Amino acid sequence: MATPEIIEHRGLTVVGVEFLDASEKLHLTPYLWAALAARIGDIPNLIDPHLLYGVWYRKPDAIKPSYLLGVEVSHPTPLPRGVAVRVIVAGSFVRAVHRGDVARIGETYAAIKHWMRWKDVEPRDAATFEVYNTRQRITDEYEVAIHEPVT
Repeated sequence: MATPEIIEHRGLTVVGVEFLDASEKLHLTPYLWAALAARIGDIPNLIDPHLLYGVWYRKPDAIKPSYLLGVEVSHPTPLPRGVAVRVIVAGSFVRAVHRGDVARIGETYAAIKHWMRWKDVEPRDAATFEVYNTRQRITDEYEVAIHEPVT
């Protein structure tokens, strides 16, 4: 993992496939990729089909977080049937890059949380997101940028 850093990130709108209570069934998240592949051509106003966003968020009154895998759009209308939209609010984020086995991405999340405690950085109640750049070669050093919202 690269050393975490605090960055300012613009807001963005992500449209894709949603997996409610994803944290309870992480083993099923790879199937979202197949579901998104089947729907990506139906999503209008796409900005860059090579950047995919994994968005962790909590719906109102939900106990467990949900996950949406999608693409950035310039505006989310009209929405095709079977997709959902999430807005990432602009602001400060701790950004760290996970390298390697995506099954171990939880270790990078834990390292980010540890770094935040060490630096006395407060979390912000907003969506966390991952950025997958599909232009990368598929190797053991594949990189995923993680963005954790902070105050």
